[in-house]
Amino acid sequence: MIYPGLTFDEPTHTYRFQGKEVPSVTQLLDTALYNFAMVPEDLLQAAADRGTAVHLATELYDQNDLDESSLEPEWVPYLDAWKKFRAESGFEIDFIERKVFHPTLHYAGTIDRGGVMSGKRWLIDIKTTSVVSHAAGVQLAAYEKAARENDEIYKSARKVHRGVVQLKNNGTYRLVPFKEESDWNTFVALLNLHNWKKNHGTA
Repeated sequence: MIYPGLTFDEPTHTYRFQGKEVPSVTQLLDTALYNFAMVPEDLLQAAADRGTAVHLATELYDQNDLDESSLEPEWVPYLDAWKKFRAESGFEIDFIERKVFHPTLHYAGTIDRGGVMSGKRWLIDIKTTSVVSHAAGVQLAAYEKAARENDEIYKSARKVHRGVVQLKNNGTYRLVPFKEESDWNTFVALLNLHNWKKNHGTA
């Protein structure tokens, strides 16, 4: 399911609404809240490749379509960590890798998972990084607002919880919840800055 009029170009990671490019949540965060200038390029690429591989493995696993014998050995502990999270939390999935769009603010993004855990509705982002940044809370706040615009279940939910499931290379995981109400205001500020720069030719 994808919001009517929204398209996504995988090679360039570009979202468009009715043919017009719109910023992604991760694009807005990467340019303002993350600073990788001191990290060697090869390490950044390795981390990106790991994240992409693990995300695909967990997606196929949740769709009951994963040939685990095809996995590189280094990815297996991360998948084991996801399996452990699923088993121990009882997380029941509403959707997997859903692309969402905010029709008023015109930004888009892809939510890793939506579902129910302990009777509460959650939006989950899966990460394989060694540290979970506070910026993930801002990311998930943007996803929550868009999800409420795209899905009747989430629109009607009184409370939607936000969290990162950090998968580790030893087969364990950590659920990191985010509760700061200021996360949404921070995202709106980033979006406003992006739009200002674009309108004034400085983006």
